Amino acid sequence: MWYIEFLTSSPIQEYNFPLRFWIGGVKSGIKSLGRKANIRLSSPNASRLHATLQVQQVEENEGEEYLLVTDQSSYGTFVARAQNNMDTDSLTVEKLEKGTPVRLNPGDRIAFGKPGAWYIVGKENWVIYADNNMPEKEYQLLTETADQVGLKLTDQWKQNISAALFHEWTISPWQCLALIENIPVVHFAWVDRLKQVVLHSAEQVGLVTVAELAASYTQIPGTEGYFPRRSDVFTKEQVSSIVPNIHRKDLFSNKKFCLHCNEHREAWELVVVSAGGEVVHNAQEANYVVVSSEKMNDNCGRKHVSLYQITLALLLATTRPLETYNLEKRATPSPTKQVICQHSDAETDDEGEKESEDFKENCDVNKEQQKPSREETEKNERIPCGVWVKRYRSQSPSYNEQMKASHNNISFIQVSYPEKLPRCQRPKRRPRTISRHEMNVVHHVA
Repeated sequence: MWYIEFLTSSPIQEYNFPLRFWIGGVKSGIKSLGRKANIRLSSPNASRLHATLQVQQVEENEGEEYLLVTDQSSYGTFVARAQNNMDTDSLTVEKLEKGTPVRLNPGDRIAFGKPGAWYIVGKENWVIYADNNMPEKEYQLLTETADQVGLKLTDQWKQNISAALFHEWTISPWQCLALIENIPVVHFAWVDRLKQVVLHSAEQVGLVTVAELAASYTQIPGTEGYFPRRSDVFTKEQVSSIVPNIHRKDLFSNKKFCLHCNEHREAWELVVVSAGGEVVHNAQEANYVVVSSEKMNDNCGRKHVSLYQITLALLLATTRPLETYNLEKRATPSPTKQVICQHSDAETDDEGEKESEDFKENCDVNKEQQKPSREETEKNERIPCGVWVKRYRSQSPSYNEQMKASHNNISFIQVSYPEKLPRCQRPKRRPRTISRHEMNVVHHVA
């Protein structure tokens, strides 16, 4: 994201706030500078259309960019290169030819009208990690916005990531890595807000003299209010408690983990190591055996934790979820009745009787475990078959309080049907005689 920043004689210089004009990226278009232009200059020596700025890309190297300035004024545009001495007293200044594009690099200084009020050319390199599970339409808008603003998108986890973009909070190793490394985690609304600041703030900030208002125009929006949407995996309280915490890097220190998950195994190992833990291959040596939530069964004990518990521990920045035995994630297999074939062989009959006895014992044990509580039993006994009717509260002033309360109660109507319904016969049509007066009325109406 390219920009030029005002260094001296700022109208809000007393607030120590840099006056910054954003230029954007390659597809941001041409920005005009002057007294009647996109970027308004308050200098009396500036023309109405003084110069134009545009971001260009090197053809040989797609990742390299530069800023192109073209002078269109009568008073001139001046440039001081970054490799020269930046002391204002001994500054080497060159005047640009009118209509000739000149390349600018980060660190160069530029002045419009006279070599006194200097702007410095800068660039912020923002690398955004985009989740692969984003909706297709949202990802297409993201790529278009990135080209306009000047963001770099990547689907590979690197060291220079500025922000991680996710559609919602899920059980993802990349979200865990972002939490450990204190990388901002946002959704698409933050990128859309950044686009408004970069592409449209330059048209307004030149006329602003209030520091707080100028900050809202020029500063990159904060990431605190742009968390990803909450999914069904986590509760609202868990997601709302996410705050930057440097202790996440040492959360798993002095703990050994053995991973028994095939999907994104290397990424989850990186999560454990980044949080200070150690990955071992022998389950006997590990403090915790990490399995996917689908594999939690009766054979898993307190030593086994799920990926959900690992993610929740990093969200809350505490190891308490690892010590909690997650009974909800365990899959309790229901007993299935075995079909025993009758054979004439006595041994087969004995085996069938043993299997049937084992099956009855399993059923009795599961019945005791799944037996409802006393409150649930009484509640079920109070619910007969029928229709529940909800009466709305009457707003009539003639009703007293007792009648109004009865209208808001829930009534029960028991419905019963007869065993046999009588056969319905169609009634016979009988002729009807009308009077002469009725005939006259019909003709009059017709």
